[in-house]
Amino acid sequence: MLSRVVIVNGDARVLRECSTLMAEGRVAIRSFSNSLDALTSLEAVHADLLITGMEFAVGQPNGVSLAQMVRTIQPQIAVLFTGNANHEDQAHGLGMFIAMPAPSSEVVAKAIQILREKYPFTSLLSRLWVA
Repeated sequence: MLSRVVIVNGDARVLRECSTLMAEGRVAIRSFSNSLDALTSLEAVHADLLITGMEFAVGQPNGVSLAQMVRTIQPQIAVLFTGNANHEDQAHGLGMFIAMPAPSSEVVAKAIQILREKYPFTSLLSRLWVA
């Protein structure tokens, strides 16, 4: 089973590095720099995990709003938030949180941990990023 991950982040470096690292693990990736494009995609395509930043440009849903909207479409989607440490309380109860700046490898390791917990018997994930 190929896991599908959507990454939404306004920081081009984080978006690029996480997408590259996840793709190396043969995880299907869709990446977006804004939350509205991600929401449109998630209305059409199932994903197992949403990795989202907490803040986006004016006029776009923030990470919490995005996660809540996506959960109305895909209630079982797992969510990993990234953002400043002062945003952690906002993510409480909605998903996991990683305070930034953190290495992209840490974000990917947490994403793989979430996918492993969601799909514990998936052989592909058992070979990825053994920690």
